[in-house]
Amino acid sequence: MKFFYRSLIQIDEFNNIFEKEELAVEEKEELVLMVKDTIHHRVVETVLTHLPEEYHKEFLKTFTKKPDDEGILNALKEKVEDIEEKIKEAVEQAKSEILTDLQSEK
Repeated sequence: MKFFYRSLIQIDEFNNIFEKEELAVEEKEELVLMVKDTIHHRVVETVLTHLPEEYHKEFLKTFTKKPDDEGILNALKEKVEDIEEKIKEAVEQAKSEILTDLQSEK
């Protein structure tokens, strides 16, 4: 599934990491899905943290109906200063945490 924030994130490095591991295809797919889910939750958490509460219901309603609508990001930019940077920072932090967890698992 595609989301409104897809232009702000890159997770290709995880595909590369998982390809190097001797894992079954299903395991790799599961790990990629876990990464995507973690990042997704972090993005939504970041948006709700910075978006004024009176806009939460509108955001969630729109996001639930059309999660890939790039108009969502435009609306957020009108309501939250530097929301793109905040999302990018949250994603980078989540990626760093995931990479640290993966390295500690080895």
